[in-house]
Amino acid sequence: MDKVSILLVCAGGNSTSILVRDMQRNLKENETWHIDADAVENLHNVIGKYDYILVAPQIQFRFAEIEQMASEFGDIKVILIPSSDFASCDGRRINDLVRRSMTPLASEIERGSKKMSESSKTNGLMEKLSDWMMEKLVPVANKIGNQRHLAAVRDGLTIIIPATIVGGFAILLAVPPVPASITEPSNFFYAFLLAWKSWAAANSAILMTPYHFTIGIISLYAVCGVSYMLASHYKMNSLNNMVSALLVYLIISGSLDVANGTLTIGRLGAGYMFAAMITGILVVEITHAFDVHNIKVKLPASVPPNVAGPFNVLIALVFNVVLFSIVNALLTSFTGGGIPDLIYTIFTPLMHATGSLPSILILSTLSRLFWFFGIHGDNMMSAVTTPITTAAIAANAEAMAAGQPLPYIYAGAITAIFGGWLAGNCAMNIYLLLFAKSSRIRSLSKVAAVPAFFNIAEPYVFGLPEVLNLYFFIPSTICNILNITVYYFLASANIVGRVYISMPFTTPAPLQAFLATGGNVPALLLSLALLAVDFVIFFPFLKAYDNSIIAEEKEAANNK
Repeated sequence: MDKVSILLVCAGGNSTSILVRDMQRNLKENETWHIDADAVENLHNVIGKYDYILVAPQIQFRFAEIEQMASEFGDIKVILIPSSDFASCDGRRINDLVRRSMTPLASEIERGSKKMSESSKTNGLMEKLSDWMMEKLVPVANKIGNQRHLAAVRDGLTIIIPATIVGGFAILLAVPPVPASITEPSNFFYAFLLAWKSWAAANSAILMTPYHFTIGIISLYAVCGVSYMLASHYKMNSLNNMVSALLVYLIISGSLDVANGTLTIGRLGAGYMFAAMITGILVVEITHAFDVHNIKVKLPASVPPNVAGPFNVLIALVFNVVLFSIVNALLTSFTGGGIPDLIYTIFTPLMHATGSLPSILILSTLSRLFWFFGIHGDNMMSAVTTPITTAAIAANAEAMAAGQPLPYIYAGAITAIFGGWLAGNCAMNIYLLLFAKSSRIRSLSKVAAVPAFFNIAEPYVFGLPEVLNLYFFIPSTICNILNITVYYFLASANIVGRVYISMPFTTPAPLQAFLATGGNVPALLLSLALLAVDFVIFFPFLKAYDNSIIAEEKEAANNK
């Protein structure tokens, strides 16, 4: 059999990676299939390498977009993975789905039976509501999420997450979480903390170096990431545009001390991230306009593309440098601050406004609502939330490094930690794993429980299912609002710590609450207490749902 290349795509490439392994285990001896998993945001970079694109159900709202993308590369088949097969992580059934698609007649039969199945569905209230959501709301949210500038910001900031993780842990090592009240090594734990504090003080310069070159200059990473992704969207030379945007931002940043020949990294930190992102967008847009109108240095066709590339952006680069320099100089003359200072002044109040409790609850509840309809809520909302939470966590890290109070509560993954991850992936998961009686749920838990503890919840979402299921939506919404509200007020009162360290999203919620706040014990204790409360809230709903499944199983057994 000829070699077949298959790519499974979901929001982050994590839940599909579980399915990939099972598909590989269930291949026939004569099948030479190459199977990968990836995030949908990276699909445009790799789609041409594959024969089949399998789309996870939580991103089905992007199916038409993926089909359009595939059509540009020739005969690439795009298939939506059935929710039941995705939830059960059944690689054998997914392999059969691919095999059937290889036979045109079988594919037509399958599509026909699928349409018949869909037409025979009952049009209940939930189905009508879901149809309305998919028809009216999802296209709007999808259009916002895929708007090229917002998408470039979201994806560009996602690129720099590893750097923020390194910088955050550097601060944790250099600034140990040792309360001022601990002055004597009266026990082993106190002795350890004091020894850590002494070691950190002696090696502060070394320990803080990774921080200074990551979060300390995060605006440089932001302008690079955003400009790179926007240029990729326009199918322009990404590296050349990224270098152009970086140069322009350095010129207007105000970080250069000409007298001493040094850069002031304070002008390149978290406070000026929005200025960096906007600069990256404007530079690429201007360069794109020059490219569209063919205003560039024209070299002979014999010149290699890697040599011609930098010259293609040269005229646009000169224009950008002159334009931004003049505007920056005029602003400095009239206001005392340049372009970054103006943008900082505009966005700082917006940062605080979006960090208010009502704003946080609205954004978080919208995300839960999308999940209720089987749509990846975090992915849908990320174009709006990622710039805010990334800038906030970087600002908190700067404040921690400077020994100042952390300014933002809404930072990093805080709503996920104390929202869906704690309630759904921990509290609900514990009940389903340990207390559920129905055969269906117990079988599903064997597959879904471990991934859920590590914040990969899709097997539960589509396997129980949680989609259009009020038994899960009501308690999860209650827990989400309760948890975030309690954390918000306690963080406002400085009783629990605020997030300043980025963690891999697969870190379990209670552990992430502890580590992301720099080892804050009250945050850990709060997460465990809320976990217990969430379990109590979920219990009657899950028990009722479990009993309904048991009744269905008994009825099915009696009808045999």
